[in-house]
Amino acid sequence: MAIIKPFKPLRPLSRFAGAVVAPPYDAVTIEEAQRIIWNNPLSFLKVLKPEVNVPFYSNSKEVVYNEAKNALKEFINNGIFTKEEKPHLYIYTEEINGKRQSGVVGLFSCEDYERGIVRRTENTRLDELDDRVQWIEHTGVQAGPIFLIYKENAALRKVIQKIMSTSPEYDFITEDSVRHIVHPVSDRQLTEKIQRIFLNIPTLYIADGNHRALAACKVNKKIASSEGFFIGAAVSSKEANIMAYNRMVKELSGLSKETFLRKLKNYFYVEKIYENIKPCCKHHFTMYLDGEWFKLIIKENYINKTTVLESLDTYFLEQYVFKSILGLDSKKSNGKIEFISEKENIKEIVNQVDRGESRVLFLLFPVDVEEMIRIVDQGFVMPPKSTWFEPKFRSGLFLNPLRDVMAEFKKNEKVFSEDDYNIWL
Repeated sequence: MAIIKPFKPLRPLSRFAGAVVAPPYDAVTIEEAQRIIWNNPLSFLKVLKPEVNVPFYSNSKEVVYNEAKNALKEFINNGIFTKEEKPHLYIYTEEINGKRQSGVVGLFSCEDYERGIVRRTENTRLDELDDRVQWIEHTGVQAGPIFLIYKENAALRKVIQKIMSTSPEYDFITEDSVRHIVHPVSDRQLTEKIQRIFLNIPTLYIADGNHRALAACKVNKKIASSEGFFIGAAVSSKEANIMAYNRMVKELSGLSKETFLRKLKNYFYVEKIYENIKPCCKHHFTMYLDGEWFKLIIKENYINKTTVLESLDTYFLEQYVFKSILGLDSKKSNGKIEFISEKENIKEIVNQVDRGESRVLFLLFPVDVEEMIRIVDQGFVMPPKSTWFEPKFRSGLFLNPLRDVMAEFKKNEKVFSEDDYNIWL
């Protein structure tokens, strides 16, 4: 029985929405954020990635989080955001290349998270978790919906289709060619119908945002006035799309190329290939090492004696390559393993290896949505960064305030008009 609750978010005025919304904080690098903000000073990345406005010589985390707070204050004082007067749910739809996913946006229960009704799918990294806790505490808001998945529900699909036949509040296309459409749900009867349907959904799975969900619930516990909810967007398992999440390793822990390849052959069939060929299926990897491409196939004796978690490619790579061979643990902040989505330009990544910035690149076959659900239903949790869902719901479109930031930030400062921003719109 999953609880969903309408809420009164802070959200950008319609004319600003397309410029304000930004990728999730962990989907862009600082350099990418700087380029986006340079071209679009209204981007919410100013708040999500406050490092871009902090001098390079400052290493104080407190300075960074205060910069996030000040950037949010600027958005609010300049009249970019408004607060809903009454509680709403929303249907947030994304479309690209003929594919569509529609998420029901509302508040989801931290108690459901603790009871396992909302289930985490991946282990969290302590450094990322602490960073999100500090960010939420300083800004007082949760800035983007947690991407949740539910098993296909015919009744909910029918309701969503009905709502999508009405006029949207937002309808715009972002720089990545994704169309974003948002329909508000304010009708009481329709809202209650959606809530009743969710009470018949036994489990929600966190597709993207494991760190943000846990961080929001941790901050909720510290705030006496909080009701213990976090903002989420729930999508049918039939619409969710997973891309590959690849790995790049900075060093071989002192091993030579020859020794590393010899150790890999304990677990894989290793074949040299002469071009980048993406893995064709589960248990197949492509590896780039010292200017050469290799195909790796997990040996049968490791596949046939495994649990559903142990058969996961990211788990196998974590246990047998990173830990057993290289002595690395991706859950710890060692900086030696970099996670790279399938969206990234593979040529640029290969160039990093060629320049010596990293030593080896592993390309993986993407995890299947149903496989992820089976793993979680059996009580397991995947290694960090096992899945990359695409497209991702944008941040800055709905802000869930954990305190009254409008009253906290609002001062008698200039409120800019639309003409002030025409250069960016």
